[in-house]
Amino acid sequence: KNAKKYIFMEYFIMSKGVLLNEIIDVLKKSPSSKKRIKKGWILQKINSHDINDILDYNFYASEESVTLQLKKPNGKTVSKKIKKQENEDLGLVFNTYLMDKQKTCKNKYEHH
Repeated sequence: KNAKKYIFMEYFIMSKGVLLNEIIDVLKKSPSSKKRIKKGWILQKINSHDINDILDYNFYASEESVTLQLKKPNGKTVSKKIKKQENEDLGLVFNTYLMDKQKTCKNKYEHH
């Protein structure tokens, strides 16, 4: 039941150079599902932080209280505040496995 979920994400580079992440599915009974977040929406930020790769997503999404900035297909931007257990999965499914798109960390630590 607590099987590790794979998180997938597709990056879309918009004219502004901002990376946006399209949600392709929302897991049933997940914190995101309870907030009526839908597939086709784009995750822009978590707690005002840009999401550039799997490290960002996992770090910011692990908190007990998260505010997601999302863009609907009609272009409207909405915020959804989610309270959950620390490290509980948000239940968002993305298109491409994020680790494949991992960016070089801004600090000088190496990731193995």
